[in-house]
Formats: sequence, C-alpha cells, structure tokens
Amino acid sequence: MNRAWSTDAVYGAEAALMATLPDGELMARAVEGLALVAAARLQECDGAAVAALVGPGNNGADALYAVARLAEAGWNAVALHDEVVHEGARAAAEEAGVLLTTDPAALAEADVVLDGILGIGARPGLPPWAAAWAGWTSVSPLSAGRSVAPTWRATTTSCCSDRASPRP
Repeated sequence: MNRAWSTDAVYGAEAALMATLPDGELMARAVEGLALVAAARLQECDGAAVAALVGPGNNGADALYAVARLAEAGWNAVALHDEVVHEGARAAAEEAGVLLTTDPAALAEADVVLDGILGIGARPGLPPWAAAWAGWTSVSPLSAGRSVAPTWRATTTSCCSDRASPRP
C-alpha cells in the first residue's frame, strides 16, 4: 500500500528530525542514498554517465551533491541547472569536476538522470526552465522516440531503508 502525507506533515516530520541531528545530516543522508542508488543503476546498465536536473531548492542540492559524489567516484557527470543553485552543492560539484551547464543537450549521453527539479513544496506544472528539460529525459530528438535514461527523483531516497527503493 502506498501512503501519502501532506506537505505540512512532511515539513513537520523533517523539522522534528532535523532538531535531533547535526546541521546538514538529513541532506547528507539523502545525498548518500541517492548516490548509492544511482551508482548501482549505472553498474546495472553498464553505464558511464550520470546527469542531474538541478532546481533551486533542497531537492536540487540533493541531486547536485549526489552527482558530485558520483563524479568523485569516477563517473562522467553533468548537472543541468537554472539561475538559482544551492551554493554549497555548486562548490562541491565544481570541485568534483561536474560539468555545470544550462544546455539540455548535455543530457544526451546520460545513462542515469537524477531529478532534483522540485521538492515537496512544488505546485502543479513545471517552471518554464524545467519544462524545457523534461523532453530530454523522455522523448527527445536525440533519443529516436525512446527514453534517454532512467530518471529518479532526489526525494525517493530521502528516507533510506532496506525497503525504500526508487522506481524508474
């Protein structure tokens, strides 16, 4: 059975948990889980390249930090971003050698794509800058009508356990 919680309930649960953890620990856990799952998927598909779709919030930071970890581990990594990016995550990505770009064509070589566009505070629809990216991860001119790469939302690993597993 799938369960759903309201945005306020999730924010409340996160706030309660963050009050018991060192600063940044919750994000570090999300990043670690996402990077581990992405690396496993890259290995499963004999892939070499990972891309992150980076929005302006914490979800974008999760994806950007995760792609930085993957670059440090030797994977080819690119991050597609808009104007506003979490500064700490940007610095980590730059230091790790992640290609930071606004050109969606950079997604063409990705074997796995991490979706950090929007988080729990999102509203229906995508911002125009993200809508332009969406086609590049499903049907794009470079994919001849097939999926360019499996895509996982950064939030799918924000609560890691043996039972939690992102689904494409």
